[in-house]
Amino acid sequence: MFLPQSISVQVNVDVGTHKPEVSGGGLDQRYRLIQYHFHWAQHDHEGSEHTLGGLRYPAEMHLVHKGVDNPEKFAVVGVFLIVGNDGKALKVEENVLPKITEPC
Repeated sequence: MFLPQSISVQVNVDVGTHKPEVSGGGLDQRYRLIQYHFHWAQHDHEGSEHTLGGLRYPAEMHLVHKGVDNPEKFAVVGVFLIVGNDGKALKVEENVLPKITEPC
């Protein structure tokens, strides 16, 4: 389900047992993916919410995970996105986003 927000779109992941999980690397438990959302702006040099080496990227995706053992804890994986023409990585989102005209 796509839920448009001001400069973002959130995609909720359906409940199920085969959701992607993250663990290890200092995390205290397994975390299961519950939603992902995007941040972008009108200009490519200011879209990401965070910076790397002082640079902003055209967009940023956050993969939000909820704790399996303690659901009050969350782990978020941030991914910087650049503009490209290969049309592979986010094909579903590319097809749906232009059809969203107003917030829910």
